[in-house]
Amino acid sequence: RTHFIPPWFVAITSRTARPTLQFSENQETSPARMDGSSAEVAKVKRAKTVLTVAAISGSLRRASANAGLIRAAAKMCEESIPGLQIDHVDISDLPLLNTDLEDVDGNAFPAAVEEFRDRVRGADCFLFASPEYNYSISGPLKNA
Repeated sequence: RTHFIPPWFVAITSRTARPTLQFSENQETSPARMDGSSAEVAKVKRAKTVLTVAAISGSLRRASANAGLIRAAAKMCEESIPGLQIDHVDISDLPLLNTDLEDVDGNAFPAAVEEFRDRVRGADCFLFASPEYNYSISGPLKNA
């Protein structure tokens, strides 16, 4: 069974080869053909989340176009792809790479780094939106 995924949606590094979206009932309705009726919307709400996407913006600005693209992608996916959850991971609190920030035993990094690591580990795949600087991604995204 195939599910509609918009062509702009690029997810990389999937842990599962072909994740499938499971419904709570045996349903034949494809999200790509939903007509917006209340029955169709109810089916989408009953969908079981099986794919988590960590979305990371390479820009730190609040009014960033890249962060806006991630918000738009999250909204579109919530409306059209049952079972897909986009977690917008904010990298603005991450410190610059500095191994001296580890504790004495080498076990823990600052809380912002640990939270980032946990959210990335919990994702099934990733969505990156970044400005282009000199044919590359932004510095904050490289730091993350």
